Amino acid sequence: MANFEIFRHQFTANGNSPTQNIQSRPCSKVAVQVKGVGAAATAWTVTVDTSLDGTNFTALVTHNTATTDGVIVYAVDKPFSFYKLQMAGINLAPATAVDVYMVGMP
Repeated sequence: MANFEIFRHQFTANGNSPTQNIQSRPCSKVAVQVKGVGAAATAWTVTVDTSLDGTNFTALVTHNTATTDGVIVYAVDKPFSFYKLQMAGINLAPATAVDVYMVGMP
């Protein structure tokens, strides 16, 4: 069994990814990368929202246009058992979609 969580979600509009339940392997370290498909998107803000109970979520880390396409952002020492990605302010052109990659470790 892997000691880490790997998640990818593709956005073409604002919204949330499905909530992921990782109670059997909680994480406390996260790396997030945003990459435009075909080209960099014009604008985006992705937030990793985390929870211990699956109901009450808090923003853990944010990746946005100022962070730059392809750059990785990190958060450490913040334990969680549930997470979801939230996309806001997306403007795709010239990209056709935005891929968000997340790796979580204990």
